[in-house]
Amino acid sequence: MSDPRTFATELPPGPPNAIHYDVDVEAAHPEAAGPVPPAQETQGPEQSEGNAAPVLRHRKSRANTVWSTFPAVVGNPHRPQWEPGQEPGLDPAKPYGGREEPPSLYTECDITVVDYSEDDMVMRHLDNATLPKWIAKMEKMEQEGQKEDWVRCRWINVNGLSWDVIQALGKYKRLHRLAIEDMVNTKNRTKADW
Repeated sequence: MSDPRTFATELPPGPPNAIHYDVDVEAAHPEAAGPVPPAQETQGPEQSEGNAAPVLRHRKSRANTVWSTFPAVVGNPHRPQWEPGQEPGLDPAKPYGGREEPPSLYTECDITVVDYSEDDMVMRHLDNATLPKWIAKMEKMEQEGQKEDWVRCRWINVNGLSWDVIQALGKYKRLHRLAIEDMVNTKNRTKADW
């Protein structure tokens, strides 16, 4: 047996120009890779007959690998309104967010709108029915240039999760469609950054 510190494998006895086989590292069969093309005929002083190592190389393909395909995705039980290949996110400008069915979220929401500045504060309490009317009024005022100049900040707080409220606020504040989808998908685990 050879010295365990030697990394070269021993070759079978034979003349120095004999055909040697590659050692297939992955399959561990010397015949798997096929014969090595003959090396240069000249033998330098650094090569000796007893210490020649075979050429190690990786296979280009694996003949014994079975390529299988994944079964078709027909539905997701956690996201029943999701279909493979559909556009990501929910677009509040489209009916039903761009889906075939409306999101199944409805609850009576308690909505608080707080307008404030250094000098004043006004608080409004809205619900699902009064929110679209208030948004239409604000959009009309902004288009006509009658924006309230004293308001420096507007805080909109929504307690509850309802598609009609999300759609109205998403259009008004131009919320990103992926953020809206994350809001509607209540199966996600909460995230925390430390």
